[in-house]
Amino acid sequence: MEKYTNIERYALIFILMQVMEADSIIHEQEIAFLNRMFIQLEITEQEISIISGLDLQQCEFVIREMDASKKEKAITLFKEMASCDGYVDPRELKIID
Repeated sequence: MEKYTNIERYALIFILMQVMEADSIIHEQEIAFLNRMFIQLEITEQEISIISGLDLQQCEFVIREMDASKKEKAITLFKEMASCDGYVDPRELKIID
């Protein structure tokens, strides 16, 4: 996995959570995917409270400012989250776009 700064890690998790919640239905597969991302990105319980205090605009800015390689990987992760329940909802795509 790419080496992300703390704010990049937080933005990734925040957006993944937004994608997961976009269709108002949280599936077990989405929770499992998010938990894997917590592990891969080494997100602690304390950091989760920091992440929940962020807002979408902050996180969108951080993602837009990532270098091309990180941004490409981020988009891949967002799409994986959107599709892990077997259906990509248009509301999920709106967040990814």
